[in-house]
Amino acid sequence: MHPLRFAISHWAAWAPGVETRADWQQWLVEGGQVDAIPTEPDKPRLDFMPPMLRRRASRVSRAALRVAWECNEPDHNTRMIFASRHGELHRSSELLADLAREQPLSPNAFSLSVHNSAAGLYSIATGNRAGATALAAGMDSLPSAIIAAAGYLQRGESAVTVVMADERPPEFYRRWADYPVGVFALGLRLVAADESAGWRLCGTEDAPRTSTSLPVEIALLSMLAGDVEHLTVAGENHRWLWERN
Repeated sequence: MHPLRFAISHWAAWAPGVETRADWQQWLVEGGQVDAIPTEPDKPRLDFMPPMLRRRASRVSRAALRVAWECNEPDHNTRMIFASRHGELHRSSELLADLAREQPLSPNAFSLSVHNSAAGLYSIATGNRAGATALAAGMDSLPSAIIAAAGYLQRGESAVTVVMADERPPEFYRRWADYPVGVFALGLRLVAADESAGWRLCGTEDAPRTSTSLPVEIALLSMLAGDVEHLTVAGENHRWLWERN
């Protein structure tokens, strides 16, 4: 795969109790361990959203919306790409349980169980008409979103914001898939790279294997909030080499 080049003009990450750039830098100083991220059911503040919309957002959507807002403020008319492995799996599993019990389904829950619910809520709250994409590609979800964003940048978009958000699946699904933290979201506002500085992403079979077992969106904090300049993370179909200069 030919390396993609881009720059990150702004980033934001959210997990319970670890919300600001300073919080994440301190988390890295203390060892960068997932166990150090609180798991209590905290919810990110969404003061920018009307209360009616805010109440409709699930916990993972709230995290996605929070970092999207922080990355784009004050320019919210920006092409968006929302990525997630599991999306609204908690809502979907509740709907399936209601079906199994032969209970009527909630129209509101059904309308917000789709993978692009965060994209829709963000567009409504901000009036963003620039377009949004929602995708899922398992462990390769974030790199796939970056590939899509790079295509938009090459087509002439001045900026594209990528949001990756996930949460621990319901107990029933954890035999097949799990997530190391309760909920986490990462937002990256991408712009075209210049000749002297930027990021590179490449899918390769030749890069050394990484020693981290963290999802790429969490492992990437060592580059965003720390001083690491390259990182290799195993995905489902590739090992992804991230570099910055």
